[in-house]
Amino acid sequence: MVNKKFDEIWVILSKRWNLKIIKYLEPETAIRFNELRQSIQGISANVLSDRLNELEKLGLIKRIVSDKTPLHVGYMLDERCRNLKKIVLDLDDWISSYQLSDVEQSDADKNSILSNKILELLRNETNETEFNFIKDKLSISLGIDQSNLIASLDNLKNVLVELYGDEVGNKIFDKINMQIRL
Repeated sequence: MVNKKFDEIWVILSKRWNLKIIKYLEPETAIRFNELRQSIQGISANVLSDRLNELEKLGLIKRIVSDKTPLHVGYMLDERCRNLKKIVLDLDDWISSYQLSDVEQSDADKNSILSNKILELLRNETNETEFNFIKDKLSISLGIDQSNLIASLDNLKNVLVELYGDEVGNKIFDKINMQIRL
């Protein structure tokens, strides 16, 4: 039989905002309510108050009342939550790296789209034999991935100049470069 408190902890931790609250609390230093609220963008005062009460009832956080006048109320993680804080910070790091990989994938997708546009423009500017020579020179001789031509524009320019000479090669390159910048 599963422990009731075990299930209750899972329910509370899975509620919106609770992991962010744990992320911003410390086991050594009390953080005042308004400081915590400012750290967590989008949370209302009522929801923050409710979540803090739930976490306190479970014994995950402590409410600290100062003995100074005026009274200050702060919150801190219970000492037993030190490992939980590490887990939440690891999760935060993972989310950051996941978002970064999405950005990198998006950049790769954009590069692939632009590279396809470059190939299409090259096909329109050259005959079939010249087009195949350019593709082969880029991929076989220079080892350039055709899905990322945008990163190798200088090499493309060099191949065009090699094939057509300075004047015509630069003219074709400039025309392609202008089209992909639009």
